[in-house]
Amino acid sequence: MSLRLSIEENAGIARPMVPQGSQIARCVGIMDLGTVMSDWQGKSKPRKRVSLMFEFPKHKATFREEDGAQPLVKTITYTRSFNEKANLRKDLEAWRGAAFTQKELLGWDLDVVLGQPAMITVTHRVNAEGNTKDRITGISSMHEDLKCPDQITPGFVYEIQQHPRNWDKLPPWAKDEIKASDEYKAITGNDDSANTVAEEEVDAVPF
Repeated sequence: MSLRLSIEENAGIARPMVPQGSQIARCVGIMDLGTVMSDWQGKSKPRKRVSLMFEFPKHKATFREEDGAQPLVKTITYTRSFNEKANLRKDLEAWRGAAFTQKELLGWDLDVVLGQPAMITVTHRVNAEGNTKDRITGISSMHEDLKCPDQITPGFVYEIQQHPRNWDKLPPWAKDEIKASDEYKAITGNDDSANTVAEEEVDAVPF
């Protein structure tokens, strides 16, 4: 008999963190989190949200022996908005190295970022419970002299309107948030979660 220790998700064990600073990464997941009510400046308003998932191929850990070392993965969540002040728009423009054209602002498919490399700024912050967490605090384009290693984590896109496609690929926290969304409830009829939580030519643009 042996006492085998391993790092398990949601087991209360600290998971390896991505080091602070600029890190080479690749987008491996896009998750539509749907619409929830959130408080802003004392007012409650509906917000559509989306999360991008990145793998960090140069920073790995072994979570299950049968899988071997796997890249660390982090997500960043945005209000799904193309407003000029929206963080999603700012990060996408910094990532692709070009502002969106007026035509693109009328309709642009976020799916094109799947598989795209990026430079990710990671910051370590202490939360209210006193625990240090690694957070994505910036996204930008990779310098032409840098190369992102080949993708390891299988890529996926989850859209609520196409549920349950790729539902099995979502992390537990994302499933919980999606279940609280108006869109998920409308599709599944499930209301057991509290809804508590918005023609130009361009050269050398990667997406």
